[in-house]
Amino acid sequence: MIQTISTRLSDTHSTPVEVACAKEPISVMSSFTPISPADVEKLITAAPNKTSPIDVIPVSLLKACSAEVSVPIAHLANSSFSTGTFPSIYKVGLVTPLLKKPGLDKSDMKNFRPITNLSTISKILERLVLAQLKSQIVNSPNFCPHQSA
Repeated sequence: MIQTISTRLSDTHSTPVEVACAKEPISVMSSFTPISPADVEKLITAAPNKTSPIDVIPVSLLKACSAEVSVPIAHLANSSFSTGTFPSIYKVGLVTPLLKKPGLDKSDMKNFRPITNLSTISKILERLVLAQLKSQIVNSPNFCPHQSA
């Protein structure tokens, strides 16, 4: 007899379990720290020189004007953080199928893996979020440095 999930859940009689809490207070991330143009400029100058096919501005030009473009990008990041939305225009990517191994049958689509190219601005915004989330996660009492994947 096959039981549904709801049937299985109603059949279980759970009792509260005490969980040992960390002695240190757990910090809750309620908002992002505002991004400064200096933070953005640092990421732009450290970015690889590869320009994505969907970039409107080449990375070389972005780097040459990093002081000037870092101000609107910082504003964009802060607006995104405060509203909790990522701009739709930066959710667009160019997907290119790449053959998994040389010699595989090119007519069979399962022999390909997708490679998605995102815009450089999108990658910068992603790295700004990652920097703040990573510090929050690493400082959490639930973080295990030996966790894989």
